[in-house]
Amino acid sequence: MAEGKSTWLSRLRARSTRGDVVVANIGAGARDVIVGKNILRIGTLVVPAAPVFVGVVALIALAALGAYWRFVPDKMPPSLFNVAVAQFGEIGADGRVSATANSQMFSQYIFKSLRDEVVPQSANLPGLLKPNVWHDSLFPTQMRVRIDLVPGNTPDARRAAAKQFAESIGAKMIIYGNLAANENSAAFVPEFYVAQLNDEETAEIIGQYQFGAPIPVQLANDLGANWADSLPLNKTLSARQQALAQFTLGLTHDLSGYHEDAIGFFQNALRALQDSKSRQGEEIVFYFLGRQYLLLANNQQAEMESLNRQAGQARSDAERNALRDKAQQASAQVDADLAKAEEQFAHSRERAADYARAHSGLASVARLRALRQSPQQRLDQPEFLNRAFAEYQIALNAAIQAGEEQTPLQVRIALGTTYFLQGEAWLHKQDWGRAAAVFDESIKTTEGQLSNLAKRYRSLAEAYLTLGNANFEKGIAQAQSKENAAARMSYQKALDWYGKCIEIKNFDATTAETSAARCALYQSDVKKRMQE
Repeated sequence: MAEGKSTWLSRLRARSTRGDVVVANIGAGARDVIVGKNILRIGTLVVPAAPVFVGVVALIALAALGAYWRFVPDKMPPSLFNVAVAQFGEIGADGRVSATANSQMFSQYIFKSLRDEVVPQSANLPGLLKPNVWHDSLFPTQMRVRIDLVPGNTPDARRAAAKQFAESIGAKMIIYGNLAANENSAAFVPEFYVAQLNDEETAEIIGQYQFGAPIPVQLANDLGANWADSLPLNKTLSARQQALAQFTLGLTHDLSGYHEDAIGFFQNALRALQDSKSRQGEEIVFYFLGRQYLLLANNQQAEMESLNRQAGQARSDAERNALRDKAQQASAQVDADLAKAEEQFAHSRERAADYARAHSGLASVARLRALRQSPQQRLDQPEFLNRAFAEYQIALNAAIQAGEEQTPLQVRIALGTTYFLQGEAWLHKQDWGRAAAVFDESIKTTEGQLSNLAKRYRSLAEAYLTLGNANFEKGIAQAQSKENAAARMSYQKALDWYGKCIEIKNFDATTAETSAARCALYQSDVKKRMQE
C-alpha cells in the first residue's frame, strides 16, 4: 500500500511539472485557502501567481531604472574643468572619416593618460576647480550619454558640432581629432573646443597652428594588448600626451581667470614638449605663456589707475600717500610682467616667424607701454608706438597670408586703439587738426570691424571703448578749433558708444570689471564737459 501511494504521488508530481496540477501542503487549521492552476486564494485575497511574478520583476526593473537615471548622470557635474574626450576618427584613403579600432583605442589611451594626469590633482583644488574627465569607455555604468565621433570635414564644422555637444552635457572642453593614416603609421592632430573661448580666440589652437601637431602613432595590423601596452613606450607619444594634459589644464585655468596658476601648467607643457623628439607646438605654448603675463600686466595697470583715482579723492595725506604707494607697487609689477610677456612672445616668434599671434602679442606689449607713457613722451620717444604699429602690421599680413579669418579682425581693433593713443599725444601737443585727423583714423579703423563682432562681447567692449575715447577727444580738439557744433556731435557720439560699452556687462560679466567700468567713468567726464 505504501509503495502504491508513493507511485501515485510520483505520478501526480510529475504532472505538476507540466503545469496541469498545483500541489501544495496546507497547514493544519488553515481556513479559506484555495489552491488551483495559476491561482492562490488566501483569506479573501485571490492572487494570480504568474502576474505576481511578472509584477515583481517589473517593479524591480523600474526601481533599478529609476536608480540608474538618478545616480548615473547624463550631464557632467558643475565644474570649470569638465573635459570630454571624444572618439577619434581615422581618415581613409577616400578622404572619409570613420571610427576604427585603431582610432578608438587611441582615443581611450589619450583619455586614460589625461585622466591619470589631471584627476590626482583634484585633492588640492577647491569645489568648481575639481576636474572631471569623460569618455565613452565610462558608458553606461558611470555616464548615460555617449560622446562618439565629432563630425565635420573642416575645423569650423567640427568645432560647431563639438560646441553643440559640450553645451548638452555641460562640458567646458572637448578634445577631438582624426588619425591621418598610411599603411603602418598615422599622425594625430588634437583639436579643442573650449566653452569660454570666443570665436576669434579659437583660431589660436585650430587650423594651421594646432597644438602639438602632428603626434606620430604606430598603428597595429592586429589589435590587442600588445599594441595598447606599446603606446606608453613611445617616448614621443608619451611626452605629447603629458604635454596635452598640462596644456589642457593651463588653458582652462587661463580662460577661468587663474592666470598665475595657468603659467605653471603651460611651463609643464613646454618641458614635456622639449622632452619629446618633435618640438612642434612650442610656439603655441610660448604664446599662451606670454598671454598670461600680458593679462596680468593689464590687470595691474587697471589696479594702478584705480588706486591713483582713489588717491586723488583721499581726505587725508596719510590715506593719499598709502594709496600712492600701492599704485607704485602695482606699476612696478606691470613693468615686470610686460618684460616676461615680451620674452615669451619673442620665443614664440623665434619658433614660427609667420605665427601672427606672436607678432600681435609683441605689438600689444608695446601698445601697453605706450599707454603708460605721458602723451608728450609718446611724441618725444615714439619707439613703443612705432613698434606697436609695425608688429600689428606684420601680424595682419601673416594672418591674411595664412588664411586666418579672426586674427585680422582682432589686429585691426588693436590698431584702432593704437591710433587713439597717437591722436591723444597730438591733442596734448595742441595740434588740433592733426589730432582730429588721427582720431578719425581710429574711428574709421574700429567702426569697420563692428559688423563682424556680433556676440563677441569682449571685443565689442574694447571697440566701443575706443570709439568713445576717440570721439570724446576729437570733440575736445574741435572745441579748441571753435567748431562747437561739431564738438557737441562728437561728444554725443562718445556718450552713445560708452553707453553701448556699459550695456555689454549684462552679457559678459568680465567686462564689468574692465572695459565697462572704464566706459562708465569716461561717460561721466563727457557729461561734465558738455555742461561747461
